Amino acid sequence: MQCDLDWPAGGLANPCGTRELCSVCRTACGRRGLGAGRGRLPQRFQMEGRHHIPLCHRHRWLSHFQCRWSVGTGFVTYRFADPTTGEILPKVSYVKSVRESYGERKAILGAGFYPNVAPGACSPSRVRASLVYTYADIEQFVRCAELELKQRGLAALYDLRSDVRWNSGPVYIFLGARGQGSMVLHGANPSLEGQYLGGWVDSTGFEYVREMADIAAHYGDGYTYYEFPNPATGVAEPKVSYVRNVNIDGFDYVLGAGLYIPANTACLEMPTAGEVDTRAELELFVSCAAEMVASRGANAFELLLNHPTWIEGSTYIFVSDQQCHNLVQPLDYRAEEATCDRVDAEGTLLDQNIKDIANSEAGKGYASYIWQNPATDKEERKTSYVVGVELDGETVSVGAGLYGLE
Repeated sequence: MQCDLDWPAGGLANPCGTRELCSVCRTACGRRGLGAGRGRLPQRFQMEGRHHIPLCHRHRWLSHFQCRWSVGTGFVTYRFADPTTGEILPKVSYVKSVRESYGERKAILGAGFYPNVAPGACSPSRVRASLVYTYADIEQFVRCAELELKQRGLAALYDLRSDVRWNSGPVYIFLGARGQGSMVLHGANPSLEGQYLGGWVDSTGFEYVREMADIAAHYGDGYTYYEFPNPATGVAEPKVSYVRNVNIDGFDYVLGAGLYIPANTACLEMPTAGEVDTRAELELFVSCAAEMVASRGANAFELLLNHPTWIEGSTYIFVSDQQCHNLVQPLDYRAEEATCDRVDAEGTLLDQNIKDIANSEAGKGYASYIWQNPATDKEERKTSYVVGVELDGETVSVGAGLYGLE
């Protein structure tokens, strides 16, 4: 192949096993646009500062493009600068090998998008306050709020304050004017809006508002730890918040949201539903779910039903009240039915037994019964661990079980 690019002799290492150079480089530019260049890479692809090194030396995605050239077409995943922010983010491009109609030379034609900031990644069904549980969740939640602000400006403040998508119990959006130290938006406590909070400290004397402003100003984004009243309990609890610097109409703001840290620090290393395999893991899994119900109240239900931390395959959390109504139950049972008299294939009053464990002096324990396994669609023996927790003045049963547990 004839090479007319001023790149190092020998070309780029090609994961397909060959060493080739493209004479025309065409690839994605911007989130949905198309950029094309001939001979050298387009100027917009040359990054400044610490990235100002010939791309053929540093960026393996060029080799992946060449690989797709050999194959003919396909997707390439790599990291590249988002032209709207300059931030290096994961990017997915679809590329195709084409031949110029007026000659024999080939070209790589393609377009790409940034999945972390694409509109689909911020759809309400995927990103909402009630589904925030992990660090990854909180970062995506704040990034999507930023997208909302950049698309609509400060007109988005009303929805960010009052829409349940952005405000659910202990998870909410806050926005501060970075240079002034004043609160522009606070989803949990609107009375703080307009107040100067620059000198605020938590119960330990930590100036967390000033810390948030420093993080946004010097690093662009990051985490800070402090104590703050939990709107679900009214009690000051340890909290971690993720904040980002956001520029709207030429003004810098601190945008953020946070998570309250579980009192049981073991919950930070808790196995997910798909990883629970032993009695010890099951007990920790259920205890952490019970703590979350106590902390978030009914706001926890949507999370328990939909977040992969809490439901996978045949392992899931269930919650029932004193009348044996199913408050959280992913299987097809109607919540309005009182099922305290329900028996399994062996005649066991399974729901009554679960309630009795929650109401016992210990407030926790095991129940064994026959139950449908959603993974096999058959009735099998299930061993569940149950914990009683107070919700709206009533003890509810929080539990989960494993099939075939010895």
